[in-house]
Amino acid sequence: MVDKIVKHWASRSGNPISSLVSCTDPKELERVKESWVAKKLGISDGAKADASIEKTCKAMHADNTRAG
Repeated sequence: MVDKIVKHWASRSGNPISSLVSCTDPKELERVKESWVAKKLGISDGAKADASIEKTCKAMHADNTRAG
């Protein structure tokens, strides 16, 4: 599941800024949880969605190949 989120965020490279998600912005994380994790991945459990987003943020933080 985390791989799907990382792949999706990383694949939005047509606009390098759009591939970046601020993992420190609570409003943006809530938007991602509601509009992407719930709709695209079908994860409606808030705790599971939050855990997936947290793991994704950690994985993306370690990736030095992304723009920005």
